[in-house]
Amino acid sequence: KPSDLKQLPVFEKNQVDYVKASILKQKLFDLAYKNFCSSSDKDGYESFTTKQKYWLDDFALFVDENAHFFVIRNVFEFMWY
Repeated sequence: KPSDLKQLPVFEKNQVDYVKASILKQKLFDLAYKNFCSSSDKDGYESFTTKQKYWLDDFALFVDENAHFFVIRNVFEFMWY
């Protein structure tokens, strides 16, 4: 919903905070999932996944593996400090 995006944080223009950006992105994904689950219209989703299956499974695996390695990388970085 557009109203969900009204209070986004402001990021630095000349520097990227990857952790802050990842946390925000995950919150937005969670919110989108919650909105999707409460919706009664699932036909668009079924149509999308059927038409895009040729790349969607690989992308889902990539996202999952990326999240896994992101956690591991941050644990190791934390251990060094």
